[in-house]
Amino acid sequence: MTLFALLLDLLAAGSWYIQAQTLTHGIFVVGMIVQSVIALILLGFTLGYRGRRNSRTWAADGGYHPFTIRYSVIVMSFLVNAIMIFLYYLNLTGRNAVIFD
Repeated sequence: MTLFALLLDLLAAGSWYIQAQTLTHGIFVVGMIVQSVIALILLGFTLGYRGRRNSRTWAADGGYHPFTIRYSVIVMSFLVNAIMIFLYYLNLTGRNAVIFD
């Protein structure tokens, strides 16, 4: 799942690159749809992950088990893609075009 999450991130980055070159409203809508589908797949990966989620060692300062590297890659991939959906929404509504500036 970790490898698939990284491949989906590459697909999302490629989609963003194509949109940054084209800069039309229609391609922005398609890009938001692609980004939403990728984020939903990553949400499924996050919730359906069957490997070890927490490491065996305790954190020195807080007394909790941090995420394993594999699970943290999937979670961070999902969070970044969810933030990108919000930025796409801001761009489509005309409130802020920071994603393509």
